Amino acid sequence: MIEFEVLGEIGKDNCVAACVATGTANHRLLLDCGGNCLHKLPRPYLYGMQAVFFSHFHFDHYAGFDELLRAVWCRPGPFLQIVGPPGTCRIIQHRLLGYLWNNAVGLPGGFRVSEFDGKQLRTIRLLTTERFEIAHEEPPVATSGLVLQHEDFSVDALLLDHGTECLGYRIQEPPKQSINVTRLESLGYGAGPWLKAVRNPQLADSCTVDIGGAPQLLGDLRRELLVTRSGASLGYLTDFRADDADVRDQLRQLFSHVDTLICENNYRDTERELALQNYHLTATEVGTLAVELQPRRLVLFHVSDRYSSSELQEQLQEVRAHFVDASFPESWHIG
Repeated sequence: MIEFEVLGEIGKDNCVAACVATGTANHRLLLDCGGNCLHKLPRPYLYGMQAVFFSHFHFDHYAGFDELLRAVWCRPGPFLQIVGPPGTCRIIQHRLLGYLWNNAVGLPGGFRVSEFDGKQLRTIRLLTTERFEIAHEEPPVATSGLVLQHEDFSVDALLLDHGTECLGYRIQEPPKQSINVTRLESLGYGAGPWLKAVRNPQLADSCTVDIGGAPQLLGDLRRELLVTRSGASLGYLTDFRADDADVRDQLRQLFSHVDTLICENNYRDTERELALQNYHLTATEVGTLAVELQPRRLVLFHVSDRYSSSELQEQLQEVRAHFVDASFPESWHIG
């Protein structure tokens, strides 16, 4: 499953802490890194962060990076993976070079930084022991959107327009297979260790297992008993316009039917001209986009500090006029 929390206060910087929990592992991911957002996360949680995905590098999405940097800059083991739009490699290296690292030589740690331009992923490695001065280039990888692949989850990105290049992200668990208990009972098979063999993809369909003293082909048992369901998914969209038909089509391809869509809601309908000027969506545009994408639920965040609590409730109703299952984060106590 994918657990998440919207961090930051109403009308202030926000980001999203997500955790892909498999039962045997917890993969901690961060979507953007606004100022004063990470202080509620304990240091061990930050120390175990696996990756951070930046939509873009405007101040309100990047100002909290130093708090994460403090936790992981000399962490042994896997480097922190950083992903963002074009320019990410340069921006992150410059940020690191803005500090004095004279005592870093010989220490472990580093960062693996990738930038996605819509067609390929460019990656560099920056090592703590080298004081982050050398960008070790990896061969670029052609991709239509996949920016991180793990056996337990994948992350895809979509290049969007915020007056600058901006990325939206989808975190997706792989399909999961389970035993159809009703079918198991109707066949008269009792539960046993053989069920592990049925679920084990490393065993060929031609292998057999013993059930009640009779050999059964795994292929036959899988066709009878295995049920495949889609894994959990989380979508993240902030600071963009979607006026072009091709962009809407790309949004549908990547974000349709996600379990949860977290989306900006920065402007009320009455401020449409300001939203256009600053490359944001209005409340109605958020609601109509959700109708197209049909997430199970829509969570709104990244709101303006210009609005009072009552105005935010009205803004929520503007979204709900089109997509009913919309809400602000529960911790905000709005609506």
